[in-house]
Amino acid sequence: MQAISDHHEHLLISGQLSERMERKALMEITEAIKAALLEPVMGKLIASGELKRIAQRIKNRKADPYTEAESIARRFLKSGDHP
Repeated sequence: MQAISDHHEHLLISGQLSERMERKALMEITEAIKAALLEPVMGKLIASGELKRIAQRIKNRKADPYTEAESIARRFLKSGDHP
């Protein structure tokens, strides 16, 4: 147990514990933002059938996923077309 305590103290003193906590917080907020933005958009795309149409265009090589994703992001984020 002393080794664990010593290691914890080292992390505190060196600032590594604070850095780890900040990285963890950044990961958590990033995931929360992704979920808050992506889930409603995906729901709308699925419900309208648009996601399947996009997948077909990509499958048939008439579109690429990155261009489609950028188009969707622009439409939902800039136009205010939020689900």
